[in-house]
Order: sequence, then structure tokens, then C-alpha cells
Amino acid sequence: MLAASSSNVPQLASKPSGAPKPMDFTGTDPSLTDGVVLVDGQKFHISKTHLARHSVFFETMFFEKGFQEANQKIVELKEVSAEGFQLFLELINGYNRLSDENIEAVIKCSSMWQSDIPLKKCTKFLQKKSKLSKTEKFLLADKLDIIVLKTSFIKEVQTNADMENLVGSLDVSVFKPATVEMIARKSLEINRVRQPPVIDLA
Repeated sequence: MLAASSSNVPQLASKPSGAPKPMDFTGTDPSLTDGVVLVDGQKFHISKTHLARHSVFFETMFFEKGFQEANQKIVELKEVSAEGFQLFLELINGYNRLSDENIEAVIKCSSMWQSDIPLKKCTKFLQKKSKLSKTEKFLLADKLDIIVLKTSFIKEVQTNADMENLVGSLDVSVFKPATVEMIARKSLEINRVRQPPVIDLA
């Protein structure tokens, strides 16, 4: 188990009193932790083994030879937010406070660190609980390259109206090239236009 109190997460302190409270990663029980991760100036006391079990990135960082982080008492992580890391830690500890407001930060962490369980929980949230529109979800799946989610949305498209509902009024150029190809192929299929064979140049 991992051991940031609400005082360590100021952005969450203003949540309504009925909202779920953040888990505590301040290291109140030293026997459960053996390292500290620093994110945006905030310290999280963690178990290296537990993190490594849920992430290829952390397994490599903490247990592969040649990585100086393995012997550092405090490891600093950049390119992610403290809130994102807090929620990521909660997910790998069986606690879930995902919302439409924080889902992007958590997916970013999960994808970057090759962590399957949190990523699956985020995908399930978007599919089952999110209040975002289908277009917003599709944009997010494209932005964060969640292939399984993009594919599921495309498979649901059966008519031109479905495609319009998915893409909305957006210009397809806002999507990544691979997503544009998915949209184009589905549109050809809907309109029964014979698609050219995929040529393997390898």
C-alpha cells in the first residue's frame, strides 16, 4: 500500500463537504513506504514495489540497473500534475475519485507510465459514467491516443447521422492522422464506397 493529506492537496480542499476525501500519502506510517516522489513541489510517500507492480515505467526506474533514481530518496516527476499523480496513486490502491474534470490528467499519467489498470478504469469511466458529450469523449480519446476507446466509438457509427453526431461540426483536420483515416474508412463503409486494398510495402 502507499502512504497527501487534504492539506497537501490544496486544490481539493475547496470540494464540497460531501465529496470523497483524498487518500493520505504523507507517510504517516513509515513501514508502508520506502520512497518519496516529488510532483509540483508536493511530496508523496510511496512504496516502490507497489508502483513497479502497476507500471512498467516505475519498474524500470526503481529496479533496473543503471537508473540513478533507484537509489535516490526523493525522485522528482515532471510533465504531470500533483492532482494527476494523487488520483493515479488512489486508483492503484483501489480508490476511485475520477471525474470529467480530472480524467485527462489521470489518463496522461497512466499512458505515460504504461499502467494498464488505471488506464482501463479511466476508459470504463468515460464509457459508463462520464457526462461529456460523445464528441468531447472522442476528441479526448484522440488527443490522448486511447485506441480502444476510439475504435469503440467508430464501431458504433452505422449512418452518416451517427458520424455527424460523433464528429460534430469539427473539421477532421483537428484529429490525428490515424484517427482521420479511421473516420474516412468508416465513412466509405457507410456510403458503400469500395475501399482500395491496403498495400503492404514491407
